[in-house]
Amino acid sequence: MVGVKQLVTKLKSKVSRLCKNTELKSVHGLILQESLCAKNLKMDHVMGIVIYTITWIRSHGSNHRKFSAFLSELDAQYGSLFCSMELKWLSHSMVLRQFFEVLEAIDFFMSVKGKSVPQLTNKDWIKDLAFLVGIMTYVNTLDISLQGHSQVVTQVYDSVHSFLTKLCLWETHLARNNLAHFPMLKLVSKNENDGLNYIPKIKELKAEFQKWMSDFKLYENEYCLVHLFQLILIM
Repeated sequence: MVGVKQLVTKLKSKVSRLCKNTELKSVHGLILQESLCAKNLKMDHVMGIVIYTITWIRSHGSNHRKFSAFLSELDAQYGSLFCSMELKWLSHSMVLRQFFEVLEAIDFFMSVKGKSVPQLTNKDWIKDLAFLVGIMTYVNTLDISLQGHSQVVTQVYDSVHSFLTKLCLWETHLARNNLAHFPMLKLVSKNENDGLNYIPKIKELKAEFQKWMSDFKLYENEYCLVHLFQLILIM
């Protein structure tokens, strides 16, 4: 199988032969990887506990059945989902959200089974979980949009540029402890300075996306021209 780099090289060579004085431009892929979140968010202390807890529940059949029944009694509707979701950085944002929503039930269940997890009642850890729920929801939404069919490069550019703009907005709001964009964090935040703790994580993500955008910046004028033609065709 031909690798991506080899394929791009072959395509460039083909274009240069067929069209004199024409260069095929290429940019780095923008489909998000698990390593992006793991590397830049640095929240393994949260994911480690979530994965450990869910894995323990999943690995004990009888315990899991009792836990599902327990959740049903509390009108929670998420018990069986833990069995079917693949625990990967970009596919489990829903699991994180549901874990957060039934956190007290999970803590009680684990305690009753003699598997108490102190982090589940730690206020700082819960705030980190709440922030992770929010940011992973946004990142996952972006990732899905980048994987859409029949997208042209200008659409990818617009999606990533828009996300960068949002990161800048979130950074500004967190500096003012405005948690409107992170409702789960707002729900558990009691300190007026809690937002400041997550600015470094937003900055890390912003720096990573800015590096990815550097390739696009080289051809920004061309993309704007293509975008203009698309608008004209639509009109």
